[in-house]
Amino acid sequence: ANAENLLQIVVTNEDANMWRVYCDQNDYDQAITACKSDLQRQFVYTARAERALKLKRFDEAATAFANAGIAHAIETIAKTFVDLNAKDALYAYMEGRLRGLPQDDAARRLIIAMWLLEEYVKIASFSRNEANDFKVREFLRENFESLDEREALRILSEAGRIDDEIYFAELCGDYDRVLDHFMQIGDARKTLEIAASPKVPRSTLNRVLPTLIKALPKDSIDFMLSRPKTDDDVKIIEALARDDASYAASETSESLAAYLTRYLESITAKPDGAARGDATVHDLLLDVYIKQLESSPTVVATLNKYILDAVDESTNAPYYDVHYAIRMCEKHGAHRSAVYAYCVSRDFDMAMHVALTTLQDVELAKTVTKKAAESKSDDPNEDEITQKKLWIEIAKWSIRKSGALDKAMASMDEDEKRTAIRSALSFLNETNGALRVEDILPLLPDFTIIDDVKDLVLQSLTEHRTEIEQLKEGLEEITAFTQDVQDDIEEMEQKTIVISKDTKCFECGKPVVRLRLMETADDPNLLAPFYVFPCEMAYHTECLLRRTLPLMLIDQRKRALALMRALKVPLPRRLKPETKFWGAPPKSATGLTTAEAVSELEDILCADCPDCGAHDLRLINLPILTPEEEALDEELVRLLPPEWFEPMHAAINMNDPAETYLTMEDFKKIDLGEGWPDHDFFRTF
Repeated sequence: ANAENLLQIVVTNEDANMWRVYCDQNDYDQAITACKSDLQRQFVYTARAERALKLKRFDEAATAFANAGIAHAIETIAKTFVDLNAKDALYAYMEGRLRGLPQDDAARRLIIAMWLLEEYVKIASFSRNEANDFKVREFLRENFESLDEREALRILSEAGRIDDEIYFAELCGDYDRVLDHFMQIGDARKTLEIAASPKVPRSTLNRVLPTLIKALPKDSIDFMLSRPKTDDDVKIIEALARDDASYAASETSESLAAYLTRYLESITAKPDGAARGDATVHDLLLDVYIKQLESSPTVVATLNKYILDAVDESTNAPYYDVHYAIRMCEKHGAHRSAVYAYCVSRDFDMAMHVALTTLQDVELAKTVTKKAAESKSDDPNEDEITQKKLWIEIAKWSIRKSGALDKAMASMDEDEKRTAIRSALSFLNETNGALRVEDILPLLPDFTIIDDVKDLVLQSLTEHRTEIEQLKEGLEEITAFTQDVQDDIEEMEQKTIVISKDTKCFECGKPVVRLRLMETADDPNLLAPFYVFPCEMAYHTECLLRRTLPLMLIDQRKRALALMRALKVPLPRRLKPETKFWGAPPKSATGLTTAEAVSELEDILCADCPDCGAHDLRLINLPILTPEEEALDEELVRLLPPEWFEPMHAAINMNDPAETYLTMEDFKKIDLGEGWPDHDFFRTF
């Protein structure tokens, strides 16, 4: 600096050598903090290790050498600790170097890891204590990826460290070895705990699940139900269900079959079951139920309920094979269940036969009739016949069961006979009208005294009398209605409608009365010049033909055309293009006089008003314009000048719904402008 200049001193990188200062002062922690490169840190760690060696602090030296990393060869440092007989420091150094090696240096990691494992196992085997065992387990957990699995398992196995061997196998994902070990020692609960892990492969789980289900049925089934249903699970359950040994008592208080049933019920019987509509699984559940009949009689009620409930509500079809169910139930003596299966299949005759012949259970037979009443068909008459037939079978069986048909009954006294007959007929009130006493009387023996069934006969006669009165009243109502209709027809035939001479045809708009045609109006051999309907709509004959022929049904139109050909009535010109859609022209009608042909043709044409009667309803589904007319309309729109549409757009809101329309009166108020046709021109559209 001088009188003219001033120098500025700038401090840069002032702490560049502080690591060395701290290192010379043996303050290695501060020295590491001050280092700015890996080379500087290696120098500091080396200095720290050498000083620790001089002070015989071997563990500290091992850590420092390990942190120095590649600054020293592993063999050199290892030989140093071996020469000093510092094994603990040697192990610490090797572990430190193992942690510091990159993952892609697999060869050196493998050599160091395997040597350390072998050394730790030797130490733990020589001196059994918790610390040594923990050290082996900790080393396996931290370095299992660096070890050779087969060699490591060999080392652990030869040392007799089975627990460490299984632990290492689990770390490596060898769940087959792990699960097999716990199954061999009989620890099923530990096996299930490991098998429940999502890491266990599906193939391994499928292999051990059957054994686990046998050993721990409740816990294993709970585990299976906690997961989504798979086909493998069903196959496992099926294999166990087909095995007769599964139905013997297990070690638990309940049989294994009960838990198999629980699994199948959970996935099928419940409305939200995963296999609700799977016929194969339903048949399997049916097998499980049936195989438990001998060992567990209470299963019968469950089987009966299942047979009745496992039905698709939308189609009324059972989820299971009903014919297979019938065969299996009859084979194993579950006849009551077979009756219910027959009911589900709508074979009520066989259901009744089994109920009465095999089981001789009249109450069950009555249940069959109820099921038949609930299972309605499309034909009510068929349902009624079925009900009557079933109840007659019950009546026959009841009479035969009471002994009323036995020859020995002839020798009974009168009271005993009456008791037997009345006992046989006691169910008649339960038939809900399906049977009456006249249906039962032919089944009774010839020696039956009328007094025995007097009350039933009187009741039946009373019911018949009531029905006859009701039918008589209905017949009288129908007769009166028919007479009213005939009177209306006669009145309509005699009705006269007066029209003015200016009355216009509803089709063409011209007057219907044409004086030159009125001279032949009363000729029965000719069609009238015009027709007037009760609604007072009038049509020229040609206009009526043009209006009604397209709306007629096919058979009606063919007959009308045949009559027109016979009468030589020409087809309106406007209809000739449509005849190509009507098929081949019919032949001329024959066998009728001219007057009869005219009368029949008038009946067809005048059956209903074409504009306010049933004919008009057939226009609902027809398009307003034909495809040809739509094409012509679009072509016309393209040809018209755009300015023609301006007054129309100004008068009509184009955002209105499509149902909105403009009356002719309002339309006439629109100034269409020059070039537009007259407003009345659009009336014809």
